[in-house]
Amino acid sequence: MVSVVRFIVVLIPLIFSLAALVLGALACAGSTKNASPINHIYEFKLDMTEVDITKLITKNTILGAFTSLSGVTISGSDIGLSDMYTIGQWGYCKGDYDDGEYKPSKCSDPQAMYVFDPVKLLVEDLTSGTLDITSDDLSLPESVENNRKQLKIASKAIFITTIIGIVASALTFLFTIASFCSHIISFISTIFAIIAFLGYVIAAAASTAAFNRVKTKFNDAYSEYGMKGTLDNNRFYGLIWAATGLALIVVVLEVLAICCGRTKKKSSKEAKSQTPPSPNEKEPFMGYQERQVV
Repeated sequence: MVSVVRFIVVLIPLIFSLAALVLGALACAGSTKNASPINHIYEFKLDMTEVDITKLITKNTILGAFTSLSGVTISGSDIGLSDMYTIGQWGYCKGDYDDGEYKPSKCSDPQAMYVFDPVKLLVEDLTSGTLDITSDDLSLPESVENNRKQLKIASKAIFITTIIGIVASALTFLFTIASFCSHIISFISTIFAIIAFLGYVIAAAASTAAFNRVKTKFNDAYSEYGMKGTLDNNRFYGLIWAATGLALIVVVLEVLAICCGRTKKKSSKEAKSQTPPSPNEKEPFMGYQERQVV
């Protein structure tokens, strides 16, 4: 059996690595399913509640003729748009406001390395509505295409590094279980712990920087259309940064586990041989033998 010190030294990083794995997996799974809390974990939110359809869609003759003749103001919901779109690493969820609260109604099918494309997203919903809308009907700034290319690179990097962090956390957890009786296995689990930390920290930093930039660029380009991008929900960023912090703690604890704590208890024979003699214990008597003279 391992010593008490060894048990504690290995148990703590084992718990922390499991926590980092769970938090990282939750962050990655955001917006993959229309079920709480998954549908409320996202990197970016697109607010369409105040969208100006007449500015957004100026090249569609049917819509233009209808608004000109009727004089009726058309809202986004009238032509198939939702109030909100939330973007995750695998896709997006959409829904409407109900009593001042965002309630997702549907999520897209999960797609690895999903890239937020506002034009494609809008066209898909507009096509499913009452109008036959194409991307050519949308009057969007020319900078949209350049921003989309940059976001595509960032999204792939964020997805890959998050997956690396999750897989490395799982391997760290498994090897830590096996390291109670081996310092060598602790060394191996330390390597995976370092990889997990690097994966998480890159994903966390890249997502924070990229989507803050997306928010700024998006609002600069789309504010005149009544569309707004926000990062008002901190669940994703809280989860990914918490996983990063835990992964760093695991690295430190795994390094300590390499050299701390005996991997097995001393045997009774070894313990007895190392026990100093009692002061009351007498040395055995050695009798005197006379030399016999031949």
